[in-house]
Amino acid sequence: MKPVKAGNHQPTHDRHLWQYQPARDVLWGCLIVGLLALAYLLRGVLLPIVLALLLAHLFDPMIRWLAERARIPRGVSASVVALLMATAAIAAVAWGAPLLVKQVDALRHQLPTYAHRLSGMDGLSGSLAPPVEAVVNEVQEDPSAALRPIVGGTGATETFKKAIGTTVVMLVDLIIVPIYFLLFAWRFDRIVTSMWRVVPLARYPRLAVLAARFEAAFSGFFKGRFLVAVVSAALYAVGWGLAHVPYWGLLSLAAGVLTIVPYASIVTWPLAVLLKYLEASGGDWMSIVLWPSLVYVLVGGFEGWVLTPLVQSQTNEMSAAAVLIALFIGGELGGVFGMLLAVPVWSCIRTLWDMYVLPGLIDQADRP
Repeated sequence: MKPVKAGNHQPTHDRHLWQYQPARDVLWGCLIVGLLALAYLLRGVLLPIVLALLLAHLFDPMIRWLAERARIPRGVSASVVALLMATAAIAAVAWGAPLLVKQVDALRHQLPTYAHRLSGMDGLSGSLAPPVEAVVNEVQEDPSAALRPIVGGTGATETFKKAIGTTVVMLVDLIIVPIYFLLFAWRFDRIVTSMWRVVPLARYPRLAVLAARFEAAFSGFFKGRFLVAVVSAALYAVGWGLAHVPYWGLLSLAAGVLTIVPYASIVTWPLAVLLKYLEASGGDWMSIVLWPSLVYVLVGGFEGWVLTPLVQSQTNEMSAAAVLIALFIGGELGGVFGMLLAVPVWSCIRTLWDMYVLPGLIDQADRP
């Protein structure tokens, strides 16, 4: 009888480098880092594609319903949605971009006057005057400096100096995204089916749970907080425009973005009152304080008591600090599109941490 081998161990000198576990770990790490670096270099191309794929996922239930109930082919319904999306986006940019550029230029020229009025107020004429003047001089010399923390790393800072160039770039992006959306939405069901076919059956249940959580993160953000931010920004624009608040376009845009961060939009309330005061050449305090405050209270109340409860069940809640960090990192890496995707991507990273990393750390901590 032949002796039973304890194991089929290959001699050490005959092994390849990738047959050692530490070497495999290093190779996998280098591969992941390389893919992330490549994605970062190609972020200008990849971010519109990712955004279009997410939009195709969000609109897929409606397109599927039209195909099944109304007997409208997927290609037709996807084309209509893409056309409406492109029209709305181009119209918003064509109207909003010149307005924002005009208000930014007006604010830049009015900063010395505002700084002089602030420095001359009682209690502000001492040590506050030099810092105010320094900030004003910096912004006047380089208006895009205030936007670098948000749009840095994407070329948007430089193009901001040329308003026409910025508008053209935004229009091109807004045209490309609907085109990608049409291509993805047309065959989205086949794309999903093809992706699940390559998943091993043993890993299917766990990956299905992970995919469901990713879907909840992205759907919850775009159907929840992002929708709330857009509606709030529009309401602030109408209210502060009617109240004759200076630079109401910039202020409402800032308020809408800050709505994504819990309780952060409150900073626009005193800012609206301050701008109203600095622009007024006298007038009564009721019009300076009352109308901007009334707009903020009404819109903030509508957002907090009506809009947010309607979408609360679909929103993946994050702390204010986590949202701020995600927005700043996304803006630095990918500009406007990066900020748009930052919060749901952060939620997905946290899901991966909770499902794959944290259990192992807890298990190691519980061992004697």
